[in-house]
Amino acid sequence: MNRMTKTSVYIMSPYTRGQPLMNTARSMTVWDILFDAGYFPITPLWTHFQHELIRPRHYEDWMAYDDAMMLQCDAGLRLPGPSSGANRECKGMAEAGLPLVNSVHHLFQYIPADREEFITHRRATITNLTAQYGSFEQFIRNCDAKHGSTGVI
Repeated sequence: MNRMTKTSVYIMSPYTRGQPLMNTARSMTVWDILFDAGYFPITPLWTHFQHELIRPRHYEDWMAYDDAMMLQCDAGLRLPGPSSGANRECKGMAEAGLPLVNSVHHLFQYIPADREEFITHRRATITNLTAQYGSFEQFIRNCDAKHGSTGVI
């Protein structure tokens, strides 16, 4: 199965709050679960290693990179925990009309791994997610209120 047949999912999560390396590991663990389930996951936290090992960059450089990358994806998964950067990414995806979920369970429930099926049912998916989460502000409050990996998987 190639990229064009898999639904791409952008993983948003806290990075600087807490331990950046542990936050990166959590995002990579979720990446692995999604990949095994047939999705095409994207985690911007892999840039942690670019930042730490090759060259540190300014926050806005990374956010510009993330903004461009996330808009290439079909959907977004917001992992729990407070994060102004992840909230900003959620807002960008919502403004672009891309569906957002805040748990792997909801991703599996609402967003199929097969991209063609996802595209066919995209409008219904967004309607169902809006009913599940309420307003965008409620979605963000719910994400910020959760801590650690509880509820992610």
